[in-house]
This record gives sequence, C-alpha cells and structure tokens, in this order.
Amino acid sequence: HTDGLVYIGQERVSAGSLAGRLKERLQSVTDKQVYLQGDGAVQLQDLVKVIDQLKDAGVSQVAIVAKAPGDI
Repeated sequence: HTDGLVYIGQERVSAGSLAGRLKERLQSVTDKQVYLQGDGAVQLQDLVKVIDQLKDAGVSQVAIVAKAPGDI
C-alpha cells in the first residue's frame, strides 16, 4: 500500500502491534514463512524494521516480493 501503513493480508495493523498480531496468526502454522511486499516509495530502513518485527514474531523465513517494471 502506498499509505505507509503495514498490512497482514487485508488487515491494517500499527507498526507497534505487528509482532503481536503475527504471533497470534502464526500460532497454529508450522510453516512460518512471510512474503513481504512494498510499494516503490518504501524506504529501506522501514523495510528492515518490519523484517526485524517479523523475526521477533517467530517468522523463520522472509521473502521479498517484487513486481517487474510496468506491472500493476
């Protein structure tokens, strides 16, 4: 999303509650992979902060999804 917010699926969450919400959602999941997607305006330091929170929530693997130029 281009609004600088964090989403889990379609659910908007605050940056401060991201790790807690992910822990809840990942409790019953054995494969703790997350696919992370940002828009072109996301800053690297913001992406790193989100990855740190994912790791704190117990995510074992983070993949970054990129769109090819021209994809909508």
